Amino acid sequence: MSNEPRGNLHQSYLLRLWQVQDKGQVLWRASLQEAATGQQQGFESLEGLFQYLRKKTGQAIEPVSPAIEEKYVDAERVHITIRFRRDR
Repeated sequence: MSNEPRGNLHQSYLLRLWQVQDKGQVLWRASLQEAATGQQQGFESLEGLFQYLRKKTGQAIEPVSPAIEEKYVDAERVHITIRFRRDR
C-alpha cells in the first residue's frame, strides 16, 4: 500500500451560503459549484455540505463537528467562520 495521495490533489469550488426561515427557525442552506466543470450541488444543511466534502476528500474516517460563528457586518452581508473540532 502506498502513502501517496489518490485522485486529484486540488479541488476548487464556489461556495454559496444563505439563510431561510422554516417554522420560525433560521436554517442555513448551501451550494457548491465545481470550478472545473460548473456542476452544482445543493445542500439543505451545513452538515450535509460537510458530509459531502468529507466524502470527496476521503476524510470521513474521523468525525468532526463544525462550530459556526456568525458576525453581522451589515444588513446585507454576513461574515461566517467555520471551525472544526475532532470528536473523540
